[in-house]
Amino acid sequence: MEKLELITFAESLGGSESFITYPATQTHAVIPFEELRLSVGIEEAEDIIGDLRQVFCALEKEYRNSLSYYN
Repeated sequence: MEKLELITFAESLGGSESFITYPATQTHAVIPFEELRLSVGIEEAEDIIGDLRQVFCALEKEYRNSLSYYN
């Protein structure tokens, strides 16, 4: 999550910004830990998608590197 540039890792306070959080660690504890909650703000859709895309690409790279480490 530290690779996010536009989206803030925090619980939404009702503002107009985009946020992402782990609900299981906050007020929605019934949601499984592996699920994230994304609150989309008023930023440009392309900017939000781009921020998520670069994070998912980084996660995929880390995952592939971890697989090659064990092989």
